[in-house]
Amino acid sequence: MRLSNRFLSFYLSFTIVFGWLVGWLVVLSVSRMERILHKLSSYYGKVDPWKGRSAFEVLLRTVISQNTSDVNTDRAFARLSEKFNISAKVISKAKISELEACLEVGGLYKQKSKRLKKIAQTIVEDFGGDLEFLGDLPVEEARTLLLNFEGVGEKTADVLLSFYFNKPKIAIDTHIFRVAKRLSYGGKRAKYSEIQSKLEAEIAEEQRLQAHLLLITHGRSLCTARKPKCYNCPIVDECPYKDKNL
Repeated sequence: MRLSNRFLSFYLSFTIVFGWLVGWLVVLSVSRMERILHKLSSYYGKVDPWKGRSAFEVLLRTVISQNTSDVNTDRAFARLSEKFNISAKVISKAKISELEACLEVGGLYKQKSKRLKKIAQTIVEDFGGDLEFLGDLPVEEARTLLLNFEGVGEKTADVLLSFYFNKPKIAIDTHIFRVAKRLSYGGKRAKYSEIQSKLEAEIAEEQRLQAHLLLITHGRSLCTARKPKCYNCPIVDECPYKDKNL
């Protein structure tokens, strides 16, 4: 009986210690960014992307959003949608003055009007009027092609590839730049490619679009440029940012 009690005591102790070790191994096997995304997901819930009806429509809206608030982007896009049945062929034939009238609620509307018309003309002349074929290309080949368009930078290309074509790219906008740097995924002068490479190294391909959406939501809601709401932040324990607002 005494031996049986000792064995039972040993067995229970072993089970507790083994369970503790397994738990820590699971924690250690999960990347820091996976933990961060899990906490953000628990806090914000699932964030749905804006898909658009065509690749050109998504590209057009993303160009409009450059250096423009979400509210004014929505307003400008709504005006454009009311005025035109949006397609590359239609926009390529639109008058610059008509485009400007739609986009003037946003920033740099004169520059963007010319840019959108030029992009639309190139798509019509070189690709028959649409960009749907990009979905069949390897991601880097499609990305390189997009970057050849005047006014299409890395973020704009990556938004189109990830939002519309479900390609495994994380678009890095102003908010994600800020959040990533505060989380030490890049130094003060880190460039787009550095931030993107570090994030993609820790995020599975199938999770990258949702990661983009969660990080941008966090940057807009709590991790703001001025007076970040660190006192409400669900990932404050993961953040080494020295100027926390607690």
